[in-house]
Amino acid sequence: MTATFDHLRDAVLHLPAGDQMRLVSLVVMQATAAHPGIDFQDGVCGGAALLE
Repeated sequence: MTATFDHLRDAVLHLPAGDQMRLVSLVVMQATAAHPGIDFQDGVCGGAALLE
């Protein structure tokens, strides 16, 4: 069975607040792992910070 966005949204809205927060935390961690933000690049100004 494939869940649609509407089914997932309804299921999440019926979760207790603590479970909703854990789910949001998981999604945010996955999203930020794809875009780390600040990285350091060797050989450029002695490893100056680089925004990605």
